[in-house]
Amino acid sequence: IYRASHNQELSNLLLRMNNNRMRMEGELLEKENSYLQYRFYVAVAIIFIMILLFIAYQRYKYVRKLEQNYTMLRDEKDDAETALKTLNELSLYEEMKELPLDMLVNINNLCNKLASIAQKHCRKGVITIFQTELPDDFKLSTNPEALENLLTHLLNYSLHITEEGFILLKCSGTEKCVRISITHKDHGANNQADEDNSERSAQQSFVGLNVCQSISHLLHGRIWRDTEYTDGTRYIFEIQKTATDILMEYRLLNDADYGRT
Repeated sequence: IYRASHNQELSNLLLRMNNNRMRMEGELLEKENSYLQYRFYVAVAIIFIMILLFIAYQRYKYVRKLEQNYTMLRDEKDDAETALKTLNELSLYEEMKELPLDMLVNINNLCNKLASIAQKHCRKGVITIFQTELPDDFKLSTNPEALENLLTHLLNYSLHITEEGFILLKCSGTEKCVRISITHKDHGANNQADEDNSERSAQQSFVGLNVCQSISHLLHGRIWRDTEYTDGTRYIFEIQKTATDILMEYRLLNDADYGRT
């Protein structure tokens, strides 16, 4: 009886141990299965996120390309409109036989204003400088609108082809004429793309130089490129003074000398 009872307890103990082992194995398998499912879901989520990021990146590249194309088309449209406007202006001045030249213009104020406007449109690294040797209140009998257009075209030409350096607008005079020179010194384009852009802009501005020639003829002046200046490009516009201009300048100089005395 004792032995049978002992064997029964031993069997029950072995049975409980086996049940506990099977239960622990089942829990372990369930945890492992849950962990594998978790890793699977994480992997799927990562792949999904990577696909979304790839799609977003491709869309970003597409949008950037569209923006670049739009900018390029807009610039080409602006260039075309500017070229058309310049051509119309050239035709207008070529058809004119004469201009009214009896209006007084303060050369220093006009050139200073144009230099300030040009500075706002300069590329980074380009500075516009204004210098004058004329009396502050000196005025010239000419056509102010035509003179301003001429100087604007010359400045635009310098702005288009100057990548880095300075643009100098200088006023000087002799006994019988006034000279306005526009000089640009370019330290050189940074790369081939900049050189190509400069060449394209220079070609667009060539029509503006033809406008300057037509205006110069109507103002009874002359314009030329200074070939002795080799560090960049210098254009000089010269216009004759009238007897009234010479007398006014003489009085201004005398007043200045009297004030210093």
